[in-house]
Amino acid sequence: MAEDETISEKLKIHDDESLTFFNPPENSKKLLEGLTEDISISEGDPADVVVAFIGDVKQLKRNLLNLKSNTKKDGSLWIIWQKGGSENDINRGFVTDYAQLKNLKKASETGIDNNWTAIQFKII
Repeated sequence: MAEDETISEKLKIHDDESLTFFNPPENSKKLLEGLTEDISISEGDPADVVVAFIGDVKQLKRNLLNLKSNTKKDGSLWIIWQKGGSENDINRGFVTDYAQLKNLKKASETGIDNNWTAIQFKII
């Protein structure tokens, strides 16, 4: 993964796809850098790509099925969380295992930056 990749490149977001953010952090304007005008931000309808920022296990459990239902059948659901830290109880193993219980298949994984990591899931 190249250091200079945009978030759309890291998350494999293509032109003409719809995108929904869930719980974006305060610096979300930086996250939108590199998105082309051909990518539309979806509100209400299922999107091709759903990008969910998850703070802890409880938030993942509370929202995963809704996030899945807001993802188009052939779309991608990205679960993103902050790396490490004593107040953070979420990790790669839990995210993957819990998502698989909800009929989501891990497709890829990437680091967003030094603070955030992400796993891409597909609906099965």
